[in-house]
Amino acid sequence: MIWVPKSFTMLTCKLILHTPLGQLVDAKPVTPTVSSMVANCRPTILVVEDDDAVRSFVKIVLEQAHYAVLSAANANQASTIYRDNHDVIDLVLSDVVMPGRSGAELATELRALDSEVPIVFMSGFPGGTTAHPVQLPSGSDVLAKPFTIDQLLKQVRRRLASSE
Repeated sequence: MIWVPKSFTMLTCKLILHTPLGQLVDAKPVTPTVSSMVANCRPTILVVEDDDAVRSFVKIVLEQAHYAVLSAANANQASTIYRDNHDVIDLVLSDVVMPGRSGAELATELRALDSEVPIVFMSGFPGGTTAHPVQLPSGSDVLAKPFTIDQLLKQVRRRLASSE
């Protein structure tokens, strides 16, 4: 048995292969991509949240629940991450009110790339603020802040199950 502390997110192992005398083995190092690391493992969630503490909290909770997590601090970062990894992202969990573009604007962009991408919005201001009103797409899933760990995981599981 190998003990790995819970705080570790990556484990590196060496595999030593013994070959018959006189045979050479070509052992070139391989640099894995985000896609290759998560594609065959578990559901992958893109978390988009401008508040560092909330983003870290959500990321930790989801990783402890055995989800792969990619995270972005704003809609522009999320757009880049999604474009580079759309083939492995199973769910987008996005804040609504963020500096720059809103979660709703991000959703419009992502749905233009993939109309079926599941998106859950999380917000203390689902309609935006008085200064910056936001219109969410009709029928949107919204997780109201503040939320509990159970509420977060229940919403994620429900949305992933409905998109299968």
